[in-house]
Amino acid sequence: MNPDTIDKVKKYLSNSENSELPYTLEDVMNSHKTLSKRVDELHMERKNIDYKIMDIHKRMKIVEDKLRKMCEHNWIREPVQYSELYCSICGVFKR
Repeated sequence: MNPDTIDKVKKYLSNSENSELPYTLEDVMNSHKTLSKRVDELHMERKNIDYKIMDIHKRMKIVEDKLRKMCEHNWIREPVQYSELYCSICGVFKR
């Protein structure tokens, strides 16, 4: 522990009438368990959201592939070196 922290604790204990800390071990353990459960719940929610996002990306890829095959518009290229061809009407890139 930091010496300053130790001094602060000693000062607190010497100034208080009873030398008990303002919380108990059980309170701290319970709050730790509660917070750990909440973190686990949030991890599960994030995992579910990530799966939903991956599913949407897969669907978008299928739609873009179909659109790329069906597009009959003119393909254009930006005036930048190595830029990809794309359809300005459909918004799909030719890969």
